[in-house]
Amino acid sequence: MKQTLNCILLVLPLWVFSQKKKNFHSKWKSPIQSDFAFKISIPEVNYLYLNKGTHYESSFGFLGLSAGFEYYLNDKYCINMDVGLLMDHPIPLPAALDYMGSYDISSAFFGDIQIGTDWKRFHFDAGIQHCRTSYMERETVSLFPDYVDTLKFSVEEQIYGLALSGYFRVSRTFNVGLNYYPSFIVRNADGARGHYAHLLFLDLIFRIRWR
Repeated sequence: MKQTLNCILLVLPLWVFSQKKKNFHSKWKSPIQSDFAFKISIPEVNYLYLNKGTHYESSFGFLGLSAGFEYYLNDKYCINMDVGLLMDHPIPLPAALDYMGSYDISSAFFGDIQIGTDWKRFHFDAGIQHCRTSYMERETVSLFPDYVDTLKFSVEEQIYGLALSGYFRVSRTFNVGLNYYPSFIVRNADGARGHYAHLLFLDLIFRIRWR
């Protein structure tokens, strides 16, 4: 899965820029009613606070992928939806890494729906989100001539809360955004309860305008 995602992250920006070369450098224009755009985003910097089994703790890393759409209900307000994946990849480049010994992996799948508005080139969204966080502890050992990777421990949790986002429109096609998804209800094998968790990430957003 990671190899496939790495390929997508390498090809995606080149493809978007080639398809939208004229619009990427074109003068920015304020959105108007019925504007519709597909969004493809790369969460470049990720800070997750999630369940690690015996306690909640932060994880920091890079990369991910999300997709969604944005539709303007009128000249001022829009609705948008996104689904995506955040990872704690140790480097900000989509490169395969070989692990040796014990290591851990944190990730989160998320979906959100938001209402947004604009102020000049700044865009702000607020809504709700649902995420599934995952934490795994693994170990890779050498058994000549091969390597064996073993899952030692894992925990998953469903979290529910708010989706707050803001981004700057560099151009009609390229935006840079900051997202904060605080959660106050968590659900796992023991049932639902109140607890704080969050996703915080900086993403690069490529907008493919339908009109």
